Amino acid sequence: MNIFFLTLFFITVSPYADANSIFNEEKSFITAKAVKLGRGNGLSGWEKAQFVIGKRAVNTEKECTAHCAACNTKTGQCSKCEDGYWIEGGSCNLCSDFLENCALCDSTGSTCTKCFDGYKLTGGSCSSGSCEDGYWWNDTDLACFSCPSDCKTCSDDATCESCFDGYYHDMGSCVACSQNCEQCNYNGCIKCRTDYELKNGKCEKITCSIPNCLSCSGNTCLQCKDGYEKNKNGECKKVEKPEHCTGNFTKQNDGSYKCSKCETGYTGNKCDTCANGYIDTRTYDDAYFQCLKCPSACAACVIREFEYNYDAQCSLCPSGKELVCEQNVQTCKTPGSYEVNSYTYKGVCLD
Repeated sequence: MNIFFLTLFFITVSPYADANSIFNEEKSFITAKAVKLGRGNGLSGWEKAQFVIGKRAVNTEKECTAHCAACNTKTGQCSKCEDGYWIEGGSCNLCSDFLENCALCDSTGSTCTKCFDGYKLTGGSCSSGSCEDGYWWNDTDLACFSCPSDCKTCSDDATCESCFDGYYHDMGSCVACSQNCEQCNYNGCIKCRTDYELKNGKCEKITCSIPNCLSCSGNTCLQCKDGYEKNKNGECKKVEKPEHCTGNFTKQNDGSYKCSKCETGYTGNKCDTCANGYIDTRTYDDAYFQCLKCPSACAACVIREFEYNYDAQCSLCPSGKELVCEQNVQTCKTPGSYEVNSYTYKGVCLD
């Protein structure tokens, strides 16, 4: 008679516990032991059988749906599809299933953004019978096929009707133009590529006669060499840091140069104009440039030369002040605050 003892271990689990809390790293298996006690029949000692529900990790993450590039791993909801698909209700749909001959489409699946090779994109769709340059429409197969090499438009895979730039059409084929020629016919080149000019039927590299010019058209410079810029006469003059520039003087995207910081009182890309509250000496002398600060009490000021020196003097006073010449300097003072004498009098200073 064989007697079995079965020992079971039970775990009480809350109905609100998740899988991860049940099968964690420390308590990840349940063991049941069946112990068999044998007497006679050649059986002796203990025979033990152990049944183990093995250590296992419960994965609660959900996989993305087909053709989904990014999704919520908790819900499986897709947020971004692979190229060539559009999203609806968390799933990815093939663009070409809804838009004929469409390789790429917008996120709503209503507008095509790129057609399959050979098909022409028109108004957000790749219409049958409309092929891009270098392809022709086959009514039998209802598809676009490649034209012969270098052919822009053709009626079938052997007959060319027009050619791309750099070739001319001759008897249903495309013949290459001469070197550096953009447009030609059987008589020769008609138009050369950029930076080349037609001479004696050939395209020759344009040599610019304007000093320090990198690229030109006739007698007009299009682009100066680095370190040079065009002046108002179209000449390329060496760029030098302006006198009143205290910062970096660097080349901009449009080819011009700009100072990052000017001296106090100066402004502009080249620090060649006066800031507010300052007056330009060129209003008095074209040959001399300096920005002079107007007296703070003035409403307006002028340049005045005194004993071979330039000075900014008041020409207009704010309300409540009057213009006074004091020791040959024009200034604004409160009436009654000064004494009229041989050095001080009302009005502008006399030369």
